[in-house]
Amino acid sequence: MSRNNLYAQRKRFEQHKQNLKSISRAKRLLLTLSASAVLATGLAFPAFAASKAAPKATGGVGYTAYGVQRYAEFDAHQTSQTCTIAWNVTGNYKVDFVWNGVHNPYPYDLTLLQTGSSVSGEGQYPSPGPNYQYAWSVSGTVSDNSIALTDTYTLGAIGTIMHMNGVIAPNGSMSGTWDDNYGGTRTGTWSTTTGAAELTGCTGKGTFSYSDVNGDWYEVNIQNVQVEGNKAWFAGPVTSGNVGAGNWLFAEVKDVSTPGSKGDLIWGSFTSEYSAKVGVANMSYPSDGPFNVTSGNLVVH
Repeated sequence: MSRNNLYAQRKRFEQHKQNLKSISRAKRLLLTLSASAVLATGLAFPAFAASKAAPKATGGVGYTAYGVQRYAEFDAHQTSQTCTIAWNVTGNYKVDFVWNGVHNPYPYDLTLLQTGSSVSGEGQYPSPGPNYQYAWSVSGTVSDNSIALTDTYTLGAIGTIMHMNGVIAPNGSMSGTWDDNYGGTRTGTWSTTTGAAELTGCTGKGTFSYSDVNGDWYEVNIQNVQVEGNKAWFAGPVTSGNVGAGNWLFAEVKDVSTPGSKGDLIWGSFTSEYSAKVGVANMSYPSDGPFNVTSGNLVVH
Protein backbone atom coordinates (compact mmCIF):
# COMPACT_ATOMS: atom_id res chain seq x y z
CA MET A 1 0.00 0.00 0.00
CA SER A 2 1.39 3.44 -0.94
CA ARG A 3 2.26 6.12 1.62
CA ASN A 4 -0.63 8.26 0.28
CA ASN A 5 -3.13 5.41 0.75
CA LEU A 6 -1.88 4.77 4.27
CA TYR A 7 -2.22 8.47 5.04
CA ALA A 8 -5.76 8.56 3.63
CA GLN A 9 -6.78 5.48 5.63
CA ARG A 10 -5.40 6.99 8.85
CA LYS A 11 -7.31 10.22 8.18
CA ARG A 12 -10.56 8.26 7.71
CA PHE A 13 -10.03 6.40 10.99
CA GLU A 14 -9.27 9.60 12.88
CA GLN A 15 -12.42 11.17 11.43
CA HIS A 16 -14.46 8.16 12.63
CA LYS A 17 -13.00 8.62 16.12
CA GLN A 18 -13.87 12.30 16.17
CA ASN A 19 -17.41 11.61 14.96
CA LEU A 20 -17.94 9.00 17.64
CA LYS A 21 -16.52 11.29 20.32
CA SER A 22 -18.92 14.04 19.29
CA ILE A 23 -21.83 11.60 19.41
CA SER A 24 -20.64 10.32 22.78
CA ARG A 25 -20.43 13.83 24.28
CA ALA A 26 -24.01 14.47 23.24
CA LYS A 27 -25.10 11.13 24.67
CA ARG A 28 -23.32 11.79 27.95
CA LEU A 29 -25.08 15.12 28.21
CA LEU A 30 -28.45 13.46 27.56
CA LEU A 31 -27.70 10.72 30.09
CA THR A 32 -26.68 13.34 32.66
CA LEU A 33 -29.89 15.30 32.10
CA SER A 34 -31.95 12.11 32.25
CA ALA A 35 -30.24 11.03 35.48
CA SER A 36 -30.87 14.46 37.01
CA ALA A 37 -34.54 14.23 36.12
CA VAL A 38 -34.76 10.76 37.67
CA LEU A 39 -33.07 11.86 40.88
CA ALA A 40 -35.31 14.89 41.07
CA THR A 41 -38.34 12.60 41.30
CA GLY A 42 -36.70 10.54 44.03
CA LEU A 43 -36.02 7.51 41.82
CA ALA A 44 -32.68 5.84 41.19
CA PHE A 45 -31.21 2.36 40.77
CA PRO A 46 -33.19 0.64 43.55
CA ALA A 47 -30.92 -2.42 43.74
CA PHE A 48 -27.90 -0.52 45.10
CA ALA A 49 -27.54 1.39 48.34
CA ALA A 50 -27.11 5.15 48.02
CA SER A 51 -23.56 4.85 49.36
CA LYS A 52 -22.53 2.27 46.77
CA ALA A 53 -22.24 3.12 43.08
CA ALA A 54 -23.47 0.63 40.53
CA PRO A 55 -20.62 -1.37 38.94
CA LYS A 56 -19.80 -0.22 35.43
CA ALA A 57 -17.38 -0.39 32.54
CA THR A 58 -16.57 2.68 30.48
CA GLY A 59 -14.05 3.53 27.82
CA GLY A 60 -13.03 4.50 24.34
CA VAL A 61 -10.41 2.27 22.75
CA GLY A 62 -8.74 1.45 19.47
CA TYR A 63 -7.76 -2.11 18.59
CA THR A 64 -6.90 -4.27 15.58
CA ALA A 65 -8.96 -7.37 14.79
CA TYR A 66 -8.46 -9.59 11.74
CA GLY A 67 -6.21 -6.99 10.17
CA VAL A 68 -8.71 -4.11 10.47
CA GLN A 69 -8.24 -1.07 12.70
CA ARG A 70 -11.35 -0.58 14.87
CA TYR A 71 -12.67 1.79 17.49
CA ALA A 72 -15.20 1.15 20.28
CA GLU A 73 -16.72 3.50 22.85
CA PHE A 74 -18.99 2.17 25.59
CA ASP A 75 -20.73 3.02 28.86
CA ALA A 76 -22.19 -0.11 30.52
CA HIS A 77 -23.85 -0.01 33.96
CA GLN A 78 -24.96 -3.03 35.99
CA THR A 79 -28.34 -2.28 37.59
CA SER A 80 -28.93 -5.29 39.86
CA GLN A 81 -26.86 -6.72 42.69
CA THR A 82 -27.45 -10.31 41.63
CA CYS A 83 -27.01 -11.75 38.18
CA THR A 84 -29.34 -14.61 37.38
CA ILE A 85 -31.04 -15.77 34.22
CA ALA A 86 -34.60 -17.10 34.12
CA TRP A 87 -37.60 -17.57 31.86
CA ASN A 88 -40.86 -15.70 32.37
CA VAL A 89 -43.89 -17.18 30.58
CA THR A 90 -46.33 -14.36 31.36
CA GLY A 91 -48.33 -13.63 28.22
CA ASN A 92 -50.96 -14.76 25.74
CA TYR A 93 -50.43 -17.86 23.62
CA LYS A 94 -52.13 -20.04 21.05
CA VAL A 95 -51.42 -23.70 21.74
CA ASP A 96 -52.02 -26.67 19.43
CA PHE A 97 -52.83 -29.95 21.20
CA VAL A 98 -52.41 -33.19 19.26
CA TRP A 99 -54.19 -36.26 20.65
CA ASN A 100 -52.31 -39.48 19.92
CA GLY A 101 -54.04 -41.18 17.04
CA VAL A 102 -55.66 -37.93 15.85
CA HIS A 103 -53.51 -35.87 13.49
CA ASN A 104 -55.52 -32.65 13.44
CA PRO A 105 -54.42 -30.26 16.22
CA TYR A 106 -56.87 -28.76 18.69
CA PRO A 107 -56.14 -24.98 18.99
CA TYR A 108 -56.49 -23.46 22.46
CA ASP A 109 -56.10 -19.90 23.74
CA LEU A 110 -53.80 -19.82 26.77
CA THR A 111 -53.13 -16.91 29.14
CA LEU A 112 -50.35 -17.28 31.74
CA LEU A 113 -49.13 -15.14 34.65
CA GLN A 114 -45.82 -15.97 36.32
CA THR A 115 -44.85 -14.77 39.80
CA GLY A 116 -41.44 -16.02 40.85
CA SER A 117 -41.43 -19.64 39.72
CA SER A 118 -45.21 -20.08 40.11
CA VAL A 119 -47.60 -19.91 37.16
CA SER A 120 -51.37 -19.35 37.02
CA GLY A 121 -53.78 -18.69 34.17
CA GLU A 122 -56.57 -20.08 32.03
CA GLY A 123 -57.14 -21.86 28.73
CA GLN A 124 -60.10 -22.05 26.33
CA TYR A 125 -61.08 -24.05 23.23
CA PRO A 126 -61.55 -23.52 20.33
CA SER A 127 -59.28 -20.63 19.41
CA PRO A 128 -60.07 -17.95 18.55
CA GLY A 129 -62.91 -17.09 20.96
CA PRO A 130 -65.19 -15.83 22.24
CA ASN A 131 -67.55 -18.80 21.80
CA TYR A 132 -65.55 -21.30 23.83
CA GLN A 133 -66.81 -24.85 24.34
CA TYR A 134 -64.17 -25.87 26.90
CA ALA A 135 -62.18 -23.95 29.49
CA TRP A 136 -59.78 -24.70 32.32
CA SER A 137 -57.82 -22.96 35.09
CA VAL A 138 -54.06 -23.30 35.27
CA SER A 139 -51.53 -23.75 38.05
CA GLY A 140 -47.90 -24.74 37.67
CA THR A 141 -44.20 -23.94 37.89
CA VAL A 142 -41.22 -22.93 35.76
CA SER A 143 -37.76 -24.27 36.61
CA ASP A 144 -34.80 -23.41 34.39
CA ASN A 145 -36.19 -24.10 30.89
CA SER A 146 -38.81 -26.62 32.05
CA ILE A 147 -42.51 -25.86 32.52
CA ALA A 148 -45.11 -28.03 34.30
CA LEU A 149 -48.81 -27.09 34.30
CA THR A 150 -51.90 -28.66 35.84
CA ASP A 151 -55.18 -27.72 34.13
CA THR A 152 -58.57 -28.17 35.81
CA TYR A 153 -61.55 -27.97 33.44
CA THR A 154 -64.19 -25.42 34.43
CA LEU A 155 -66.35 -25.63 31.28
CA GLY A 156 -67.38 -28.44 28.95
CA ALA A 157 -65.63 -31.29 30.78
CA ILE A 158 -65.86 -30.22 34.40
CA GLY A 159 -63.76 -32.40 36.68
CA THR A 160 -61.22 -33.37 34.01
CA ILE A 161 -57.58 -32.83 35.00
CA MET A 162 -54.85 -32.36 32.41
CA HIS A 163 -51.09 -32.27 32.96
CA MET A 164 -48.76 -30.42 30.58
CA ASN A 165 -45.00 -30.91 30.78
CA GLY A 166 -42.60 -29.22 28.41
CA VAL A 167 -39.51 -27.20 27.68
CA ILE A 168 -38.91 -23.62 26.66
CA ALA A 169 -36.80 -23.22 23.52
CA PRO A 170 -34.20 -20.45 23.08
CA ASN A 171 -36.69 -18.43 20.98
CA GLY A 172 -39.30 -18.55 23.77
CA SER A 173 -41.60 -21.11 22.13
CA MET A 174 -42.80 -24.04 24.25
CA SER A 175 -43.64 -27.67 23.54
CA GLY A 176 -44.06 -30.96 25.33
CA THR A 177 -46.44 -33.78 26.22
CA TRP A 178 -49.83 -33.88 27.94
CA ASP A 179 -52.17 -36.38 29.54
CA ASP A 180 -55.67 -36.16 31.01
CA ASN A 181 -58.36 -38.38 32.57
CA TYR A 182 -61.24 -37.59 30.20
CA GLY A 183 -63.03 -40.89 29.63
CA GLY A 184 -59.95 -42.78 30.75
CA THR A 185 -56.31 -41.85 30.13
CA ARG A 186 -55.50 -39.81 27.03
CA THR A 187 -52.03 -38.62 25.95
CA GLY A 188 -50.56 -36.42 23.28
CA THR A 189 -48.25 -33.53 22.46
CA TRP A 190 -48.60 -29.75 22.58
CA SER A 191 -46.77 -26.74 21.19
CA THR A 192 -47.21 -22.97 21.15
CA THR A 193 -47.81 -21.41 17.75
CA THR A 194 -48.03 -17.75 18.83
CA GLY A 195 -46.60 -15.93 21.85
CA ALA A 196 -43.17 -16.37 23.43
CA ALA A 197 -41.65 -16.62 26.90
CA GLU A 198 -39.16 -13.90 27.83
CA LEU A 199 -35.64 -14.59 29.01
CA THR A 200 -34.66 -12.25 31.84
CA GLY A 201 -31.00 -11.85 32.71
CA CYS A 202 -28.42 -9.65 34.40
CA THR A 203 -29.99 -6.23 34.13
CA GLY A 204 -28.04 -3.26 32.87
CA LYS A 205 -28.11 -0.15 30.75
CA GLY A 206 -25.83 1.89 28.53
CA THR A 207 -24.57 2.32 25.00
CA PHE A 208 -21.88 0.86 22.74
CA SER A 209 -20.59 2.54 19.56
CA TYR A 210 -18.35 0.89 16.97
CA SER A 211 -16.61 2.02 13.79
CA ASP A 212 -13.66 0.91 11.67
CA VAL A 213 -11.46 2.16 8.86
CA ASN A 214 -13.60 0.33 6.29
CA GLY A 215 -16.55 2.60 7.10
CA ASP A 216 -18.57 -0.01 9.00
CA TRP A 217 -20.37 1.16 12.13
CA TYR A 218 -23.17 0.25 14.52
CA GLU A 219 -24.81 1.34 17.78
CA VAL A 220 -25.98 -0.97 20.59
CA ASN A 221 -28.53 -0.45 23.35
CA ILE A 222 -26.93 -2.29 26.28
CA GLN A 223 -29.50 -4.21 28.36
CA ASN A 224 -27.51 -6.81 30.29
CA VAL A 225 -24.36 -6.18 32.32
CA GLN A 226 -22.28 -8.13 34.83
CA VAL A 227 -19.11 -6.81 36.47
CA GLU A 228 -16.69 -9.05 38.33
CA GLY A 229 -13.35 -7.69 39.53
CA ASN A 230 -11.53 -6.06 36.61
CA LYS A 231 -13.77 -7.69 33.99
CA ALA A 232 -17.18 -6.76 32.61
CA TRP A 233 -19.60 -8.57 30.32
CA PHE A 234 -22.44 -6.78 28.54
CA ALA A 235 -24.97 -7.37 25.78
CA GLY A 236 -27.70 -5.64 23.82
CA PRO A 237 -29.39 -5.39 20.43
CA VAL A 238 -27.93 -3.49 17.48
CA THR A 239 -30.20 -0.45 17.07
CA SER A 240 -28.60 1.26 14.05
CA GLY A 241 -25.65 0.98 11.67
CA ASN A 242 -24.65 -0.49 8.34
CA VAL A 243 -23.73 -3.89 9.83
CA GLY A 244 -25.19 -6.14 12.53
CA ALA A 245 -28.90 -5.50 11.98
CA GLY A 246 -31.08 -8.05 13.79
CA ASN A 247 -28.23 -9.27 16.01
CA TRP A 248 -27.24 -8.85 19.62
CA LEU A 249 -23.71 -7.86 20.61
CA PHE A 250 -22.08 -9.94 23.34
CA ALA A 251 -18.92 -8.24 24.60
CA GLU A 252 -16.33 -8.55 27.34
CA VAL A 253 -13.64 -6.12 28.47
CA LYS A 254 -10.72 -6.54 30.87
CA ASP A 255 -9.12 -3.58 32.62
CA VAL A 256 -5.43 -4.33 33.18
CA SER A 257 -3.66 -0.98 33.26
CA THR A 258 -3.68 2.68 32.24
CA PRO A 259 -3.35 3.52 29.41
CA GLY A 260 -5.15 0.64 27.75
CA SER A 261 -2.21 -0.19 25.49
CA LYS A 262 -0.44 -1.64 28.54
CA GLY A 263 -2.61 -4.74 28.61
CA ASP A 264 -6.35 -3.97 28.34
CA LEU A 265 -8.34 -6.52 26.34
CA ILE A 266 -11.66 -6.52 24.48
CA TRP A 267 -13.85 -9.32 23.07
CA GLY A 268 -17.02 -9.00 21.01
CA SER A 269 -19.25 -10.97 18.68
CA PHE A 270 -22.70 -10.86 17.09
CA THR A 271 -25.06 -13.56 18.31
CA SER A 272 -28.68 -14.24 19.28
CA GLU A 273 -30.49 -12.58 22.19
CA TYR A 274 -30.59 -15.89 24.04
CA SER A 275 -26.87 -16.63 23.61
CA ALA A 276 -25.90 -13.07 24.54
CA LYS A 277 -27.92 -13.07 27.78
CA VAL A 278 -26.67 -16.51 28.76
CA GLY A 279 -23.11 -15.42 27.97
CA VAL A 280 -23.35 -12.43 30.31
CA ALA A 281 -24.91 -14.51 33.10
CA ASN A 282 -22.31 -17.28 32.78
CA MET A 283 -19.42 -14.82 32.31
CA SER A 284 -18.29 -16.79 29.26
CA TYR A 285 -16.01 -15.58 26.48
CA PRO A 286 -17.46 -14.10 23.27
CA SER A 287 -16.39 -16.07 20.21
CA ASP A 288 -14.22 -13.25 18.81
CA GLY A 289 -11.23 -12.11 20.82
CA PRO A 290 -9.38 -11.28 22.91
CA PHE A 291 -7.98 -8.28 21.07
CA ASN A 292 -5.26 -6.08 22.51
CA VAL A 293 -6.17 -2.46 23.07
CA THR A 294 -3.73 -0.27 21.14
CA SER A 295 -5.00 3.21 22.02
CA GLY A 296 -7.32 4.94 24.45
CA ASN A 297 -8.35 3.41 27.77
CA LEU A 298 -11.10 1.41 29.44
CA VAL A 299 -12.03 1.29 33.12
CA VAL A 300 -13.99 -1.34 35.04
CA HIS A 301 -15.12 -0.01 38.41
